[in-house]
Amino acid sequence: MFTKLIELFNSNKTFFKGLSLNLLFRVIVVFATLISGILITRSILEEGRGVYNLFITSLTMVNLFMNLGFNSSAIVVANQHPEKLNPFFNFNILLSIISTIILSIFLILLPNIIPLKTLSIVFLFIFTYLMYSINLTVRSMLIGKDLILFSGKIDMILKLFCLAIVVILFFNNKLNILISLFLIFIEYLLYTIIGFFKLKIKEFSFKIEISFLKYLFNFSVKSYIFGFLYFVLLRGDQYIVKYFLGNYYTGIYSQSGVITEQLQIITAVAATMVIPKFLKEKNFKIVIQKTNKLLFFVFCINLIIAVFFYFMAPFVIELYFKNKNNISVETFRIMLIGFLPWSLYAILNVMMHSVRYKKSNIFILLIITLLNIILNYLLGPKFGIKTIAWISVISYFFLFILSYIDMFYLKRKNFDKRNIKIEVNY
Repeated sequence: MFTKLIELFNSNKTFFKGLSLNLLFRVIVVFATLISGILITRSILEEGRGVYNLFITSLTMVNLFMNLGFNSSAIVVANQHPEKLNPFFNFNILLSIISTIILSIFLILLPNIIPLKTLSIVFLFIFTYLMYSINLTVRSMLIGKDLILFSGKIDMILKLFCLAIVVILFFNNKLNILISLFLIFIEYLLYTIIGFFKLKIKEFSFKIEISFLKYLFNFSVKSYIFGFLYFVLLRGDQYIVKYFLGNYYTGIYSQSGVITEQLQIITAVAATMVIPKFLKEKNFKIVIQKTNKLLFFVFCINLIIAVFFYFMAPFVIELYFKNKNNISVETFRIMLIGFLPWSLYAILNVMMHSVRYKKSNIFILLIITLLNIILNYLLGPKFGIKTIAWISVISYFFLFILSYIDMFYLKRKNFDKRNIKIEVNY
C-alpha cells in the first residue's frame, strides 16, 4: 500500500506540487483577509462595516446583473478559442465601460439605489466597479489558460501587501472607511495590470463576431441566471437590513455573514479536490455513495467548527467590534447554524456547475430566493436582524434538501444519459 502511494506521488509530482502550492496560497489569502478584516472593523466599527460590506456586495451584484455572464465566458474563450482572446478581452473592456457609464447615471440620478453614505464613496464605487469588472475578465482568462497557480500567487502577494498597509495605518490611527475601500480598488487595479501583461494582450481591436458572442451567451445563460440568484439569496438580505434598520445593524449582520463564509475553506478545498474525480465515475450508485460520504465528512468537520465558534462568539464579536453586544453575538450564532446547510449546498453547487445547471436547479433556487426576499421584507423590519438571520437559515436548509432530492433522485436518468454520450464519444 505504501509503495503504491509513493508510485502515485512520483507519477504525479507536478500535480501534487501545484495542488499543495494552491492550497498554501489559499490559506495565506484567507488568514490575511481575516486579519485585515479584524483591523478594519475595529477601526470603522459596526456602522462603517455596514457601508464597507455593502460596497463589496454591490460590486458583485451589479456586475452579475450588467455583465450578462461574459466575465465567466472568458474561461471558455481562453481555453477553447485562444485565437479570439484579444478581441474578446477588448469587447469585455468596452462592455465594462458601458456598464460603468450606465451605473454612474443611475447613481447620480438615484443615489439611494445603493446607499453608500457619502458622495466620495459613491465616486470611488464607480471607479472600483470598472476595475472590478475588468479584473474578473482577466482572472477568468488566466484560469482558462491554466495559470491558476500564477493567479493564486498574485492573490497572495496582493493580500499580504494590503495587509501590511492596513497594519501600518491601524497602528498609526489613520485607518478609516474611505482608505479601507480605496485599498480594494488598488488590489483590483494591481491584479488587472499584472494579469494583463501575463496574458500578453497587444491588439486593441473591438471587432468580434456577433455569432460568437451569441454562442458564448447561450452557453453561459443558465450559469448567469443561477449565479445571480445564488448571490441574491446569499447577500440580498443585507439590503433589507440596510434600508429598514440602517448601517449599524447592516454592519452587525453582514460581518456575521462574512465570518461564516470565511469558515467555508474546508468545503471549498473538499469540493475542488474531490468532486471532479467523482464525476468521472460512470456508475451513478457509486457517485451517490461517494457524495454522501463527502457530505457527511464536510458536515462533521463544519459541525465541529460551528460548535467551537458558537461558544467563542462573544470573543469573536469583541475581537471585531470591541464589545460583546448581545445582538451581534446572537446574530452570529444564528448565522453559524445556517453555515451548515449552506456548506453542504456549496458541494452540490460545484457538482451542478460541473454537469451544467438544469432548469429545475434554477427553479428551486428561484422559489427559495423569492420566498426569502418576501419573508425578509415582511418580517424583517418588524422583528429585526435575528428574524432575518433565521429566515436565511431556513432558506438554506430547504435549498439543500430540495436540491439534493432533485439532483440525486429526480435527475438519475439525466446522469445516465450523460454517461452514455461520453461512452459513445470515446
